[in-house]
Amino acid sequence: MSENMSSITAKHVGPAFALWFFLGAFGAHRFYLSRLGTGAAMAVLSVLGILLTITVIGAVIGTPMLFVVGVWWLIDAFLISKWVAEHNAGRA
Repeated sequence: MSENMSSITAKHVGPAFALWFFLGAFGAHRFYLSRLGTGAAMAVLSVLGILLTITVIGAVIGTPMLFVVGVWWLIDAFLISKWVAEHNAGRA
């Protein structure tokens, strides 16, 4: 039974990178890898950045927020493989 449980909870690099690529600005890859706090922070920053950017005054604040999320998103690409390995090692 423990083999079944570990295969159910094991994470894979492919889906993590797909989530990073398509929904990474909203922290989907972080939620997938059980990094809930930073995933939520990334999602909140993205949504606030988008909402603020569409307002004239908020564009001054929203654009830098989106820039920060974009840099964060790029850095995560280099960390995903390590996180998957850590997550799976913790489940073994």
